[in-house]
Amino acid sequence: MDIINLGQGPRWREWLKILGSHPDVKSVAVVSQDGDAAETGTGIRRHATLTRALQVVSEPVVILTGNAANGGLQAVEALEAGLDIILDRPDTVSLAALRRLASLALKKNRAIVLTREDATGSIASALRSLRGKVGVISHVSYIDRRPWSDLGEGAADIPYLQLTRFGLDNLENLCSLFDADPLRVLARCSRPPWSNAAQCTTTEVFLELEGNIQVQYFGSATSSHREQSLWIEGDRGSLRSDGVAVLWRKRGWPKFVPWRWRPRATVDAKRRFAQAVSRSLTLLQQGRASGPRAGAANRTALSPLALLGSVIRSDEECRVVEVAAWTRSGPQDAAIATAGA
Repeated sequence: MDIINLGQGPRWREWLKILGSHPDVKSVAVVSQDGDAAETGTGIRRHATLTRALQVVSEPVVILTGNAANGGLQAVEALEAGLDIILDRPDTVSLAALRRLASLALKKNRAIVLTREDATGSIASALRSLRGKVGVISHVSYIDRRPWSDLGEGAADIPYLQLTRFGLDNLENLCSLFDADPLRVLARCSRPPWSNAAQCTTTEVFLELEGNIQVQYFGSATSSHREQSLWIEGDRGSLRSDGVAVLWRKRGWPKFVPWRWRPRATVDAKRRFAQAVSRSLTLLQQGRASGPRAGAANRTALSPLALLGSVIRSDEECRVVEVAAWTRSGPQDAAIATAGA
């Protein structure tokens, strides 16, 4: 599977390094305005435009977009050319861009994969083996506070900063924990008065999952300290976790008691990124296969984009949004997407 790297975001050289060691893919070109057809590495050529790159690269071609290519126009160009896309990070998103990308992916039957790195610190996975103890789930609350230093450089001007860097992973991991798809969302994104960011460093979400699971989520990227708390209420008891300790309270007990403790592992950012790339490539390869499984893989790839777009739409339009609207194709949706772009 040949790869064209579209744009040169901060991590594009990391992409090249990881792809170079992958047995099933090969980076053959990078598209950048910095040069035209100049050598960037062994077997990799630089082109000024995607059109020029496609003149020398045999299809099928997978497009990888770094931060510099996530504004929407280059992703749209790739989809229009009938190519699948992996987005490094959805940092420079807008509602109009998300609508158009989702509509085009469905119309062209192409995959658009968001590379997600499990930025939650696996707090949801700490409760996976114990979720049956609570019985029928009535309520879930999730708090994720992080200091500005967790974001790294170049984050100040990113719209929906907390949501794209951390919040989407938090919400997606909850869906995975309960093996339930998101149904409806009500969201509010804001910026504290002391924040220097352009906008939206906090995210508040009410999310309804399948099985009548109600989730209340709060995330902040400008807190004074790092804190995570996941609380699950059920008819048989309650579970709490901060990512290290897991506490259990049976229905009727006055207090929580420790159930499990584990040392907090040091996060290996490079390894986490490599695992995220591998998952993205696997999902993309499944989507490129023939038969009904390919369509299912493409819908799976589109689900994080649908949830992200639903949260942003709910914030901008101040209303409850049906998440499934992002995975339904139709003339009305396509018209809205084109008009909003």
